[in-house]
Amino acid sequence: QAVASLPEETRPGPDLYGFPWEVVICAGVVGVFTFLLFLYRSYQSVSVQITCRREKQLADKIAELLEDKCNILEKLSLCKKEVEMREKLNKSNLELKQEVENLEKELEEEKSKQSENDNLVAEIQKRVESLEDEAKSIQSQIDEAKSTLKVYQINTERLKTSLQDAVDESCHLRESEKQLLQEAEGWGERFSELNEQIKMFESSKADTEEVLKNKEGQVKSLTQYLLKMKDWSSAIREDDDAGDNHWDTDVKGETENGEHLDDQQKQTVKKLIYAAKLNACLKTLETERDQIDSKLSDENKAKGELTERIENLQSQKTSSQSENERLESEVQKLQQKLKVMSELYQENEMKLHRKLTVEERERLQKEEKLSKVDEKINHAAEELNSYRQRAKDLEEELERTIRSYQNQITSHEKKAHDNWLAARAAERHLNDIKKENVHNRQKLTEAEFKLHFLEKDPYASDVPVRPFGREHSPYGPSPMGRPSSETRAFLSPPTLLEGPLRLSPILPGGGG
Repeated sequence: QAVASLPEETRPGPDLYGFPWEVVICAGVVGVFTFLLFLYRSYQSVSVQITCRREKQLADKIAELLEDKCNILEKLSLCKKEVEMREKLNKSNLELKQEVENLEKELEEEKSKQSENDNLVAEIQKRVESLEDEAKSIQSQIDEAKSTLKVYQINTERLKTSLQDAVDESCHLRESEKQLLQEAEGWGERFSELNEQIKMFESSKADTEEVLKNKEGQVKSLTQYLLKMKDWSSAIREDDDAGDNHWDTDVKGETENGEHLDDQQKQTVKKLIYAAKLNACLKTLETERDQIDSKLSDENKAKGELTERIENLQSQKTSSQSENERLESEVQKLQQKLKVMSELYQENEMKLHRKLTVEERERLQKEEKLSKVDEKINHAAEELNSYRQRAKDLEEELERTIRSYQNQITSHEKKAHDNWLAARAAERHLNDIKKENVHNRQKLTEAEFKLHFLEKDPYASDVPVRPFGREHSPYGPSPMGRPSSETRAFLSPPTLLEGPLRLSPILPGGGG
């Protein structure tokens, strides 16, 4: 009828692809019913999965709650341990107080040691000052020795110059001595010649004196003879005066006049002429004698001058020899003095060098000792400061640890109270979840029973509802049915010890 009521354009044919419409309609109805049945079964499976997931979620929450419970129990055990630790800390605090007292005693001892070290440092400083004064005095002595050394060097140079001058002067004196010796030899030769001449003049003088004596005797005899001849005195005088001026003319006149005289007169005249000649000869001899005397006096004067000069030269020679000997002795003395001074200088230099090396070693040793003492003092001061800082750090660390542990104890007490409250709330929530879980299990068992019944008889309309217990559940008895002994521990909060906890601080060097 429905097909017939359709318009012709949309009206189907008598069959559908070779199949009659009745078969097709029956197949569609059967498909719809199977689809609905499939939907129902899928709904049941989905609901079962949802319940399973919900149960899993509840089980996870229960496990989480159990873990929280275990954590809370662990925290409680930790709190107990902290309480025990607090007691231990109290003991360690007493030990620390004793250690602080010991440290204070050690600090007092260190202070006494520090005072002793200060006194020692003061003594060492005084000793260092005295050593510095000694070093200054030694330095002044060294400067004086250097100045004396310079003076000695200047003196040695002067001595060398004076020695060189003395050597040059001695050489000059030797040359002058040689020249004087040569001059003395020449003067000696001349002196010997003059002596020979003087001897010759003396011999000639003796001869002339003998001749003069003879002539004087003859003159005396003649004068005596002439005095007898008074008449001829005037003539003799005139002849004497004329003989003095005109000897030649008188001789000629006498020779011419003598021819007219007699023999006696000739003899007298001859005698007078001979006397005049003798007188003239005597005068000439006197003049010669005077000349010889003057020459002799001149020779004597020259001889005296030569003797004086020779004596002067000999005195100069002796003085030059003595001066030369004196200079040679001075040179030898200066050489010996120079040698001695050089040896003394070397000895003084060696002594000063040894003294300086010894003083330098002593100074280095004293500096090393002073550096060691300074290091000990610095080390003691550093240890004292470290002990003081350590004591301060220990006090501050002790105060900080006391405060921190007090804060931790209060925070743990608060956490323990909050955990106790949270445990009570979790226990209540767990009971509610247990009740809901039991109710959901009952619904689940009922739905399973219905599903099982529908599988057996899909056309049954009413399904008898039977309450199933937890023991008939396919999942077995629920563990949430009874409270465990662990959950009973949350019925009352744990009691904590009153008073602040004191933990032992971690001391440097391994505690204690």
